Amino acid sequence: SNSSEKKSAGKSSKSSQMDEDEDKSEEKKQPKKPKDALFPYAAKKNNALLKQLMIEAQTINIVRHPASSTLLLRMIVEITLKELIVEANANKDKKSLDLEGALNLCMSNVVKLSKDELKVLKEFKTQHLDHINLATHVNVKPNESRLKMARDCVDQFIKSHI
Repeated sequence: SNSSEKKSAGKSSKSSQMDEDEDKSEEKKQPKKPKDALFPYAAKKNNALLKQLMIEAQTINIVRHPASSTLLLRMIVEITLKELIVEANANKDKKSLDLEGALNLCMSNVVKLSKDELKVLKEFKTQHLDHINLATHVNVKPNESRLKMARDCVDQFIKSHI
């Protein structure tokens, strides 16, 4: 009986070592986050595209890469809104939605959002959407400070819905 206890204790220490090794390999998979990352957090929803975009958002430096970061911000806002629309079954006609269409649909009463969230979307649309679209479509030079303002506008909204 004593030797079987030692064997099972040996097995449990081996399995705990394997668990530790798995934890370490998970840590290695975590992207290195620069202090000027677009968003410093990961997606929790089970959406492969959203997860990939958030991995990139954690690793991109918006000071060094304002153009790429602007496009990435635009994509993250758009996919987040589209996820909300799907969850609310709000696109009954199955229309193809661009960012502005998704914003408008989310700002209507079809998608249930708080008054504060609606204010965020309205501010993003009125203060930041034109610049992000112009920068994305190569009509203006992407600007780090404008990007930070747009990101800061939607930061908590994105965090709470991804």
